[in-house]
Amino acid sequence: MDPQNDNEKEDSINEALSALGWVEEDDQKHKKAELDDNEIIKKQTEEIKRLKEKVSQLQQENDDLKNKISEGNVLKNDGANVKSKDKKIEELEEKLNQQRALNIKSTSAFQKEIADLKERIKCDKEGEEKTIADAKKELQAKINELEQQTENKDKEIEEITAEL
Repeated sequence: MDPQNDNEKEDSINEALSALGWVEEDDQKHKKAELDDNEIIKKQTEEIKRLKEKVSQLQQENDDLKNKISEGNVLKNDGANVKSKDKKIEELEEKLNQQRALNIKSTSAFQKEIADLKERIKCDKEGEEKTIADAKKELQAKINELEQQTENKDKEIEEITAEL
């Protein structure tokens, strides 16, 4: 056996072992890099999931806000409708008060006419042109007319009150 040959073989073996160590070390680095890549991918996947959930949550909040805005607009419109109805009620109450005032004036006018007719009846007894019977008929006609108008006015008041 040749010692030089043995040394060369040993050097070759050492080189081969060294190269094998590099290969193993390189292989381990690749495996570690793959693990690191897989860990990064896993973390990124989790982050994507979390972001999707956040987006979904924000979309829901946005929808909720839109619904609240819609409800607010409905309430705003309801408020305008209430104001409109209040104004209508005020107008109808004013109309009712005017109608009552007219009824009072009409009643006063008819009461004056009745008083005048009674006076004429009295005068007829003293020799006026009209007879008592004619005056009574005229008085009764005026009374009937007044009652009819009063009924009509009462119906109008009831209609206005019903609208309120």
